[in-house]
Amino acid sequence: MFTHAFTYRGRDFAVRQTQEGELALMLGKVVRKTCPPSDREPQYLWTNVELEWEEHHYIEARYWAASGRLRITANGGTLHDGAVVGTEQVVPRSPMQDRTPSFRDAEAALRNLLRTGALQALPTHPHVLDTLLALATGGLARKRAYAEWEVNETLSAWLESVHAKVDHVTLRRRMVDLGFLKRTKDGSRYFLNFGRVNGVLGDGALVIDVGAMVDEIVREREARKNAYGLRG
Repeated sequence: MFTHAFTYRGRDFAVRQTQEGELALMLGKVVRKTCPPSDREPQYLWTNVELEWEEHHYIEARYWAASGRLRITANGGTLHDGAVVGTEQVVPRSPMQDRTPSFRDAEAALRNLLRTGALQALPTHPHVLDTLLALATGGLARKRAYAEWEVNETLSAWLESVHAKVDHVTLRRRMVDLGFLKRTKDGSRYFLNFGRVNGVLGDGALVIDVGAMVDEIVREREARKNAYGLRG
């Protein structure tokens, strides 16, 4: 049983465990999400919080009861990772101090995905998937409402640039599921969640010309084939 309080972007949050083992993620005094006790570890909670206009932040908490370890992240950046005992109060570091990929990191991840000259499938590794989805939002503007067809056109163009075997509907749904796109309840309008993108790519958001990268990879593959043929 514990309460771990923390502050993020000037707002008070807490992860609380009851005597029965239920886990709760709270914003102020409001319970946002709960997770019942379970033999499976870790217990997992998440919530999306709008701290600025149309900029949502993805707060996640994971708790391993066997070791007492609690990990809290915001947009993928670590706010806390350690044992909890009783009631605690912490002031977190900025998530950017813990996880902001460099251009080289993002480029290396993309090059690995596009090594055949095409995006064969969406990656399964969470950080790599986050990087890919964040970069795929490059054609969308902040604080603008989009109709679904506009989002589809933008994503289709991006997928075409990487010769993807993935369709725009799958990409759009994953972006919504993982918080990169927000949509109205009736599904008629979409918004870029720049807070989520910024949390993955860092201030200013990395810009990588994936189309040019694919072209370069294809040229390198052809050059290797030609060189191998000459040696033969």
